[in-house]
Amino acid sequence: MQQIFIFQVPLYTKTKERRIGMSRRYANLEAEIARKGVAKKDIAETLGVRLATVYDKLKGKYPFTLDEAFKMRNTYFPEFTLEYLFYTEE
Repeated sequence: MQQIFIFQVPLYTKTKERRIGMSRRYANLEAEIARKGVAKKDIAETLGVRLATVYDKLKGKYPFTLDEAFKMRNTYFPEFTLEYLFYTEE
């Protein structure tokens, strides 16, 4: 099954494998996680990924898939839109 990513993949330089200008922080998502007291460990279990992967995705190292975004929203934040939760300033 092909995964669909809802966010653009970070750009890399060809010489240094380093990100350029693509810091993605999900401030709204992190605020709602804190506000509701949702444990990142629980999010990892819901998504079926390691805890470190959740931290990496929240930091913007890797994108969330559309399936992951819906699972998180439907499980923990049904009152919010995906646009709000996964908003990033570019």
